[in-house]
Amino acid sequence: MSRRKIIIVIALTMLLGFIAFIATSLIRTSLANDEVADYLQSVENIRNYPQGYDKGATADTDRLLDAIKYDDENYQAYILYAQSLHNERKYDAAIKFYQKTISIAPDSIDGYWYRSQCYAHLKKYDKAIADMTKCVQLDPTSYSNYFARARLYGSVNNRISAIRDYDEIINREDYNHPKYPSFALVLNNKAFSLMELGKYYEALPLLNHAISLQQNDDTFYGSRGQLYYAVGDFEKSYNDFNRAIRILEKNKNKSGCDDPASYYYYRGLLHSRLGLAEAARVDLQLAVQMGSVKAAKPLHQIEQVIGKSLIENI
Repeated sequence: MSRRKIIIVIALTMLLGFIAFIATSLIRTSLANDEVADYLQSVENIRNYPQGYDKGATADTDRLLDAIKYDDENYQAYILYAQSLHNERKYDAAIKFYQKTISIAPDSIDGYWYRSQCYAHLKKYDKAIADMTKCVQLDPTSYSNYFARARLYGSVNNRISAIRDYDEIINREDYNHPKYPSFALVLNNKAFSLMELGKYYEALPLLNHAISLQQNDDTFYGSRGQLYYAVGDFEKSYNDFNRAIRILEKNKNKSGCDDPASYYYYRGLLHSRLGLAEAARVDLQLAVQMGSVKAAKPLHQIEQVIGKSLIENI
C-alpha cells in the first residue's frame, strides 16, 4: 500500500472516530435532557417562598448531576438541583448553584429570586434585598417581587422602604375587589409597619379593610388586637384576640401569622388587667409553650401572685 493510501486510511479512521465521539456525546446530552424534562413533569416548579418547589417531590439529584455533567449550560438542571439543596436547607451550597443559573441566564428572575431567599435564611439581608431589587428591575409588574422585598426591608427595620413597596401593590390594585390573593396581607403588613412607626390611626383603616376582605383569617384580628392594646382600647383588643384565638383553634393551630403565640400573650396580659390571674396564667403558659420568650416574665409574676394568694388563704 502506498504512503498516500496509508495517510488516507488513517485520516478516514480518525474522522470516523471523531464522528462517533460527537454522536455519543449528543446522545448522552439528549438522554440527560430527556431525564430532566421527565423530572420537570413530576415537580411543580413554583416561586413560592420559602418552599422553592413542591416538598412532596423527591429530587433525583444523581440524574440532575448527570445532566449538568453532560451539559454545563443546562439551566433547568442547575435550577432544580439548587432548589433541592435549598429545600434541604443547604443554603450556602444552593447559592453556588443559583449563581450558575444567573451566569447562564442573567435576565431570568428565578436565580435571583431563590438566591435572595437563601440569603434571607442566612440573615444576609443586604444581599437578599439586592437580589430582590434585581427581580423588581427585571419584572416591575410583578406584585410578588415588591411583596418579597417589602418583607425583607421589614427584617432590617426599614419601615419606610417596606411601606413604599406595599404601596406599589396597593396603588395598582382594585382596593375593594383585589385580584392579588395576598392583598389583605399586604394591607396588614403595611399597617404593621405604620404601627412600628407609631402611626396607629393610619394603620387602623388598613386592618379594618383587611378583615372585611378575609373575615376568617386570625392574622388580621391579631394585628388589630395589638393596635388596640397599644392605644389603650383594651375592650376592643380583648375581643379581637378572642376572635383570633377562636379561628386559630378551629383551624387546629394552623395560621398564616408569623407569631400566633402573641395572641395568648396579649390575652394573658388583658386577663391580668381584669384581675383574672388563673386565666392569665393559662394563656401566658400557652404562649411560652408556643415559643414566646417575652411571655416568660409576666408568667413568672402571675405565678407568684397566685402562689401568694394561696398561702394567704391557708
